[in-house]
Amino acid sequence: ENVDLIESLRIYKQELNNLQTLKEQLKKQATSILSDKEMNDLLMKEKIEEVQKKNKLIKELKEKVQCLELSLTKFIEEFDNERKKLLEQSQIEQESSHNEIIKLQRALELKGKEMNKVKKLGKTILEQRSELETLFLDSLQNVKRHIIYNRLQYHKDAFNSYQNRMLNNHHGQGDHTRMRTFNETFNEINTNNVFHDLEETTKW
Repeated sequence: ENVDLIESLRIYKQELNNLQTLKEQLKKQATSILSDKEMNDLLMKEKIEEVQKKNKLIKELKEKVQCLELSLTKFIEEFDNERKKLLEQSQIEQESSHNEIIKLQRALELKGKEMNKVKKLGKTILEQRSELETLFLDSLQNVKRHIIYNRLQYHKDAFNSYQNRMLNNHHGQGDHTRMRTFNETFNEINTNNVFHDLEETTKW
């Protein structure tokens, strides 16, 4: 019986050792599993935080993209409106320039016609001036000829009068008033001289 009891005790001890060994293994496995769980929880938490940050960043980026899209849409609309205005203004300026060119061409034509009229008028004035100058010169020549003729006639009449007086005085019929002379040498001394009278006429 003791042998059986000892054998049974040995078997129990062996089983106890086996159970103890199994317990230690299970404990290690549990510790490892727990450690893995904590690690997984930590990783999960980090992943969740990372996902949350990414979601926040994605949301911010979406808002920025929407804002940029709105700005781009507004810019495109403003650009189209400005382009239309520039096209309309360019068309108006082009039409205005065309009308201005037509006006300038008409003004140049009118100026050309006026210049032709002025040229014709100037030519007519020059011709009339030439005619007037010719007429004036002819009249001046006629006046000079009349003056020369009158001088000669005066000289002739005065000389005839002088001769008649001399003859009358010679016959005792004339008066003894101062006689006019015809000697040019004593013109400066005797003012009662025909040549003195002729010089006076040149001062008129």
